[in-house]
Amino acid sequence: MLEVFAEDTDDELMVLIPKEAARFVPPGLRVQTFVSGDSRARLAFELRDSARLATRLGGEALVCLQESVPWRSPIPVVAESIGRPLRELDGHQRLATAVRRASLGGASAVFVSDDLSSLAHLPMARRVPPVVSPAFHPAPSGTTAPGLGRWSVEGDYVLAWACGRRGLARLLAAWTWVDGSLGDTVTLALVCANAKIMAEAEAAASSMGVKDSVRTLVLEDAADLPSLFRQARAYLGVEAGPIPQVFRWALASGVPIVAETSNEAGDISGDAAYLVPPADERALGAATLTVLVEDEVAERLRTRGLDRARAYAPHKALSARLEIIHALGSRRG
Repeated sequence: MLEVFAEDTDDELMVLIPKEAARFVPPGLRVQTFVSGDSRARLAFELRDSARLATRLGGEALVCLQESVPWRSPIPVVAESIGRPLRELDGHQRLATAVRRASLGGASAVFVSDDLSSLAHLPMARRVPPVVSPAFHPAPSGTTAPGLGRWSVEGDYVLAWACGRRGLARLLAAWTWVDGSLGDTVTLALVCANAKIMAEAEAAASSMGVKDSVRTLVLEDAADLPSLFRQARAYLGVEAGPIPQVFRWALASGVPIVAETSNEAGDISGDAAYLVPPADERALGAATLTVLVEDEVAERLRTRGLDRARAYAPHKALSARLEIIHALGSRRG
């Protein structure tokens, strides 16, 4: 969303962000950094100081790109849902209560992507198109893809997200079926949130006998993500993974999706993914192998995914959000 704001609107966006994360903000945006300190200090900022700072800077509204919102705010507050039916969003927990209490002078809302049905019941929900950067679009033919050698990711690979011990175990168990058929001719590239998770993933891959076909990596820059997706042969996902936005990235990149069935997976991908029953590692591995060896299946999923991704037009996503933000600001007046 930040990249779209930087490129496609005359509205000015001030990004409030910890100093250590400022490098992830695209050029062309005004940035106000703060020292986040420990987790308690970060929480205090999210729930109190962000609204004060946004008001002092003359903001029309405060958009929170996470589940935490201030308990009180002199300006309207809008939360951007990540897409899961979180407890905080079910009308009984903190976010729902906070959204109702926030914005003393006007209404508040939660942006809910219109390709999801799980959160549409929220009384404060405002359905908007999802945001996917054009950087994820397939590279034009004849262009040279950025190298991924620094992660030892070379040749054909399947992309996956290391997500908790249970999800990781199911991913690797499914991968044993691919490894047993194709060996290390195709690599499983596991994106890990940090070095600790990477170490756990490497230990698990070794214990399952697939370490030669598994590469782990920790992203240093969000700008690396489009290249990782566009060059992948497929995306492999489990129900516990970061489904909503990662699935959209894969669809926009023309990458076939193989994943466990879930409400979010079905909402986002429709018939543009090869979905199997949850916790069936054998079925997940067999589906991945099918996509890798049967070109017709992979091409059919790729075409359907690109068709579905046409709904991710940045100007539509941005204009819908701006309309809501401006409406909230006018009510406040």
